[in-house]
Formats: sequence, C-alpha cells, structure tokens
Amino acid sequence: MMNNKEYLENIYKKKSEIEYDKISKNVRNSFYTTNFKKLEVKNVLQIALTFIISIGVTIGVVYAGIVTYQNIWQKPKEYKFEDTYTITKEDEEKSISKEDAEKIANQIVNNIGKKPGNITKCELIKTSNKTTWEIMMDNQISLSIYSTTGKLKQLSDFSIDDTKIPSTISKEEAEEIAKEIYISLGYEEGEYELAEIKKSAVTEDSSLWQVDFCKKYGEIYNYYQDIRISFIPEIKQIVILTIFDYDYEDNPVVIKEEEAIEIAKEKSISLGRNENDIKTIEAKLDIKLMNPNVFIKEQIAIPKTENNLNNIEENVTQNVTIDSTEIVYETDEIVRKVWVVEIDYTNTIFSDKEAYYIDCTTGEIIGGDQVK
Repeated sequence: MMNNKEYLENIYKKKSEIEYDKISKNVRNSFYTTNFKKLEVKNVLQIALTFIISIGVTIGVVYAGIVTYQNIWQKPKEYKFEDTYTITKEDEEKSISKEDAEKIANQIVNNIGKKPGNITKCELIKTSNKTTWEIMMDNQISLSIYSTTGKLKQLSDFSIDDTKIPSTISKEEAEEIAKEIYISLGYEEGEYELAEIKKSAVTEDSSLWQVDFCKKYGEIYNYYQDIRISFIPEIKQIVILTIFDYDYEDNPVVIKEEEAIEIAKEKSISLGRNENDIKTIEAKLDIKLMNPNVFIKEQIAIPKTENNLNNIEENVTQNVTIDSTEIVYETDEIVRKVWVVEIDYTNTIFSDKEAYYIDCTTGEIIGGDQVK
C-alpha cells in the first residue's frame, strides 16, 4: 500500500506527466499538508489542481489551466455545553420581536388552510447554538420559527389523532395527495422533487405517511434543502411540516472514488484501526453537512491493543452524564457534495460501520458518522 506522500504524488501525476513537472514543489507540499498533516489548516491556504485543456485539434496545441479551490475544513469552534443553550443579550438583539413572531405564526397557519388558535406560549429558546421562537396555540398547533429570519423551521398539528383514521390509501394514492399538499404550500412543480415517501405510522391500522421533496443535483437528492411533510392522506391533513434550507454550493467532483477510499482508510489507520481488520469498504457520492465527528475521534482516539481492549469495553458500557462546563465542538454549517466512505471491520466491539465524508472537490475529511 502506498504511504500518504506516495499516494498524493500519484494524484498529481494522473492528468499529465508533462504538466506535472510544471507544478511547483510548494503547491504539492500545500496539498499534502492540507489533507494529512493533522489539523494544521490555514484559512488563506488554497489547493491548486491542474487540468489539461486541449484546444485546436488540427494543430494539437495543449494549454494548462489552473483551477484553485479554497479549503473547506477549519478547526471546529469550542463552546461550553451550557453556553450552547443560554440566551445571550446578542441573541435577543438579533431576534425578531415576540409580536412579529406571533404575527408570522398566525400567517403560516392560515397559509396551510388552518385557523390559528389563541397563542398560549411564545418563548425564545436556544438549542445547540440555534435560536428560535417556540410558539404554542390552544388548538394543539405549535411552531418553531428561526428568530433571526422569521422563517419556519417546523410546524406540528396534533389536533387529529392519525390512529383514529382508518388506513385506506395505497402508496401511489398517497404520493399523488402529497404532491397536492406540496403545491398548496406555494411551491412550484419541479422546484423540489419527490425523493422519498413511506408510511411512518406506528401500527398498520394508523394512517400517517412521510414524504420528502428535495432539491436534486444530478442524481443526488439534497436532504438539506428539503420540504418534509408528515400527513394523513385520507383527510389531506398535515401533521408535521419541517423545512430544511441550508446554503449549498454544487461543488464539482475532482477527487475520484478510489482516492476517497484511500484517504478514509489512511485516516482510519491513524485513529488506531488495523488495515487487516477491514471487512468491506465502499464509497458513494452524496450531499452532507459538515460535522466535527472525526475531529472528536482524533481527540479521544485510543490505539486498540490487547492491553487496553477490556478498558475500552468497560468505558463504553458505563453511563454517560454531560457536564455543563464541558467543551463541545461546532463546525460551520457547510453542505457539500462528498464521497461517503463506509468501512466495516471484522474485529470490533462496535456493530456499526464507520463513515467518512471526503469532500469530492478538495479531498478534505469534513465529517463522519456511525452507520447502522
């Protein structure tokens, strides 16, 4: 297996041996440092990737075009856990007024064809550094509105019990009704595409369905630009409406699948995994929100040996309590096209696979997850 340096040198060679020699040593070293030198990323650093553009077939002239991509990953911000839930004076100053929040809530309820109830609660709250107005009405409708923009985050209407409505609709019929509801919310046909529909009822007799209308980029649905509706199709009743509206740059695919797999494998090994324990490793293109999970693993990574395996197992089974003074990490809300590389191991105390998010433009690891 190639080491990090040899692997990255190979990436630069793949387009053209001739043009490879023209790339400065500084650029190659910057690319190496960005991807593999642990967390030493500078804000102003840029990655230079060389693409060969052939112009003029009859004369066979070749030009080299340099396209630069700015680094995406930055070291996560640190907060005390308690601070991510504490309303500050700055939070209050940036928020719309309580009166405006109530007006917006009433308008939203009207827009979905329901009659607003009397507001019994309108409270500014903060959860994981996101500040919202939480509004409750006496007709069992509640809303969560982003406090800085006044945009809807979520609406819930529990005035009707879905378990009391007999389930009589097929999936095809539910899909057509979902499209009607989508249009009734003011969205244009084709603005979002129906990505997924499924029955989400607890029992077969109940009638709750969930549908996701997402923006689509190529063949990939973006679940971070998503209109998610839980509804009762028999009576065309919205039960929960959730809006996901993250900024997204449709970044190009520069890193190849095999390159992404190698980057993830190297990171896995650096975190104490044994390459011989890898059972399967797969990659697929997807759209993901950056997160600090891999960064956190780097902070707590313990090499797995015979001497400490029992200690790791004991720690995993212990009850975990959260100290409000402990440090938590938060990344910027950046949504990117990535290679999701899933690694399954044969020798592990965990049943879940590990997933690494490899930015498909820069090759940076911008997050990860445990996959069932």
